[in-house]
Amino acid sequence: MSSLRSLGLVLRGVAILTLGAAACDQSTNRNVVPADNPPDLTLMFADVDLAISDDAGPVDPNACGDGDPRCVKTSFGPQSGMPFPLSTDPNRNPNESDQGIGRDPNGYLGLDQTHTSNNYLWIANSEQNTTSKIDSRKLREVARYPTTTCFSLPGGSAAACDGTNGCCSLDDYVRWTNRKAKLPAGPHEGVQLMANYPSRTAVDWNGDLFISNRAFGGQPSVTKIANDLSECKDRNHNGKIETSTDVNGNGVIDINDPKEYPGANDECVLWTTNSLANMAIGRPLGLGAGAVDGGQSDAWAGSYNIGNFVRIDGVNGMIKDETPPIGNNPYGLAVDATGYGWAPNLGGGPLCFFNTK
Repeated sequence: MSSLRSLGLVLRGVAILTLGAAACDQSTNRNVVPADNPPDLTLMFADVDLAISDDAGPVDPNACGDGDPRCVKTSFGPQSGMPFPLSTDPNRNPNESDQGIGRDPNGYLGLDQTHTSNNYLWIANSEQNTTSKIDSRKLREVARYPTTTCFSLPGGSAAACDGTNGCCSLDDYVRWTNRKAKLPAGPHEGVQLMANYPSRTAVDWNGDLFISNRAFGGQPSVTKIANDLSECKDRNHNGKIETSTDVNGNGVIDINDPKEYPGANDECVLWTTNSLANMAIGRPLGLGAGAVDGGQSDAWAGSYNIGNFVRIDGVNGMIKDETPPIGNNPYGLAVDATGYGWAPNLGGGPLCFFNTK
């Protein structure tokens, strides 16, 4: 019985494949079945089914309602004694994947929930090219970071950027304009390490920081710094994260102590993107909706000199959109709940806005 049913499946497969080859062949002189006169598949397979039925005899139905021995019935859930499989299980089912799903105390599936509390202030130290992370409850400095990194790319190092390796930015305005023009992106630019004069900061829903480097007379940039150790990158693969922390607990980060301030080697400084044209002055910065609802925010970084804004992907650091000059010299930015970005002028002048969508 099993061999005859298997033969029937093979015959069906051959018939279907043969039909598909004829119907899709546009390069030869084979006859193609007209779309307005399709074959009667019931008649085509009637002989195969009758041959099996005549020779196989009566079959006791299984869980699938037929006699196919390959059919098995598996139940999951509280009533069956087997919990619904999840990707977080110790012995993970390789055929299951999920995101944002958990089990309640009774074993039923539901949306997973996480609770976070971020009680930190991020303060730009303009003259030091650093930013301080302040515990707003205890009024103590808990970490301090440089506002640029040389390790945005896999080949990052303190050496001069050669376009791929060394102290290169993750992305830059020249590469963006090339991509927009359907040209090869080209080599990566180097990161400016001194005289960055960081100013505007923005914090996303995850507590991560985006900070804009004004770089008067130089190359403005935006850097992302992770709030949580789980998002930092173990770049030297030693099994731990080297990052700034208040080791002695005195509420102040000692920048001369590498245990408290690793500086350029801090593995929580994720990437630096050269956001705008050279000498554009990267003053305004704000966060808008990302590519996915509820996902990480995108950063909108603006030029004080030119008045345009670029959109930087909040996850991968790539520039992916740009506005024309909005009509003033923007000094700040706030994106409202409807997606409009509001940018005030320095001193007098108009308050301008644009649609981030």
